[in-house]
Amino acid sequence: MSECSKHLGKSVYRNRKQLKMTQAGLAERTGVTEQTIRKIEHGEGNPQLDVLDSLVTALQIDPTEIFFPMANGDNVARKQLDILLADSS
Repeated sequence: MSECSKHLGKSVYRNRKQLKMTQAGLAERTGVTEQTIRKIEHGEGNPQLDVLDSLVTALQIDPTEIFFPMANGDNVARKQLDILLADSS
């Protein structure tokens, strides 16, 4: 399982749950099977670009969360950097 697949799976699962969506609902919304959603959430999927785009759109995922997980908003250093950048001219 690649790190990217693992981050994608976690993001899909977390965002799907936040939206109170079932795997079946997400599958219907994105045009893939429930099995595909299950595989992606378990880090086993390697979705094509059109499927990835559908997932990101349906779940309102910031692509940075998937491809650059260390840049997420939960990172304390990132928050401090954002504050410093906002205060700079």
